[in-house]
Amino acid sequence: MKTNNTEGLTTFEINVLVQQGGRFVIFPNTISKLVKKFKGSNIYFVRPEESTIKYALKHFILNLKSCWSESFFQPIYIIKSLFYLMKGG
Repeated sequence: MKTNNTEGLTTFEINVLVQQGGRFVIFPNTISKLVKKFKGSNIYFVRPEESTIKYALKHFILNLKSCWSESFFQPIYIIKSLFYLMKGG
């Protein structure tokens, strides 16, 4: 998996930002290809002063576009995904 938002940062700088409140977050994606369901996304590094809403909104819109009409259970997966996105990933 690729880690986003760590470009140009050294390991020491990342450790300092984590101690100040930064965190690594994975947002749920539910993409259905008939029967198979793929969940998860890339890892995002969220800095202490940053909000997760801009990443969460992108993944929620992706879930709405790709999954709403594929099967009977997709709305359940989207609601579950929205719950995790509102919690912050």
